[in-house]
Amino acid sequence: MPASPQRLSAVKVRLLYPDAKCPVRASDGAVGYDLYVHHLYTDANRTGIIEMNARGEGKPVVIKPGEQMLFGIGVCFAFPAGFEGQIRPRSGWANRFRIELGNTPGTLDFDYEGDLGLLVTNKGDKPVKIYKGDRLAQLIWNAVELPQLIVVNDEKQMVRGSRRGPGGFGSTGFFGGGLGTKAYERAVKRIDVYCMKVALAASALSECARGCPVDEKGKPKRNRQGNLIGQKRRFGAVFARGKQIVGAGFNDPVEGFWPCLEKGCYRDIHEIPSGEKLELCSAVHAEQDAINNAASNEGGLLGTTLYVTSAPCIMCAKQIVGLGLEALVVLKGVYPDERGLRIVEAEGLHVRFVEPKDVKIPRISK
Repeated sequence: MPASPQRLSAVKVRLLYPDAKCPVRASDGAVGYDLYVHHLYTDANRTGIIEMNARGEGKPVVIKPGEQMLFGIGVCFAFPAGFEGQIRPRSGWANRFRIELGNTPGTLDFDYEGDLGLLVTNKGDKPVKIYKGDRLAQLIWNAVELPQLIVVNDEKQMVRGSRRGPGGFGSTGFFGGGLGTKAYERAVKRIDVYCMKVALAASALSECARGCPVDEKGKPKRNRQGNLIGQKRRFGAVFARGKQIVGAGFNDPVEGFWPCLEKGCYRDIHEIPSGEKLELCSAVHAEQDAINNAASNEGGLLGTTLYVTSAPCIMCAKQIVGLGLEALVVLKGVYPDERGLRIVEAEGLHVRFVEPKDVKIPRISK
């Protein structure tokens, strides 16, 4: 899925009732936003609402010793993925009346759009009076990680974990494990396919002459559109933060080593096997080119995901593991040498794959 935003600068709040109150911090140094009670639900399933009176306007709701009630605050929130709200008790109520919030701390997921409920239990031996407008709880915001869970069968694969869910009140436990996981995985796959298509588009700019037939002068042949014929090593790479592309690159010859576009591929001429003597190549690799192109990006590459149209070589893998990436996504089945992938996985970077059929683009020849 998209990488988590760096910071939470604003949260949208919708008041579901005209007299509902927006949460506030009681002081400049407070980290919790006080939550105001607005109404009482008839039961835990929220089948009905009981209006409440403010102090000085009528009778209160009374919670008897051992009794549990669900209150609503009449407010809902909208904030980005990568953050959560934690509902915690306020110490004054807990200390004076032994009021306890159920499931403390409660979790407010980013995709929950309903009224925030407070499940309150009287743990004391005296009745407790609750009025509309009482601040029973507080809300604290936190950044969270949203990792994919990878099932492994070999104990050796458990040495290091990857570095990186949601519903209404109680729904995760009531309706079984995995609620939200499938939808999350679908969202991740959609973004993976999108970004991989961008990486494939970048690869179309490659002028690598590996595998290209040459004319009588030794120059790689081109078609009528000016594109090289028979390319075997045409790769692209993209760094993305969610759906935002922060850098792209492709493998391409650099000047000053060997003029591949004039004399043919150096590695082809000297019959150097794939994956060997990688330094004897005049092309900068797609991953390296993408790193160079993203160097001026203000946000840097920390926490981004790298999309590549083939498994990385050993040299690129050594660079990739030091970038602080969230994940590496590879177009499956293109580059047969998996030594680079083994380096990346051994360093704990999560690797995902995109099937060639999912990007609906002909598979690149080996």
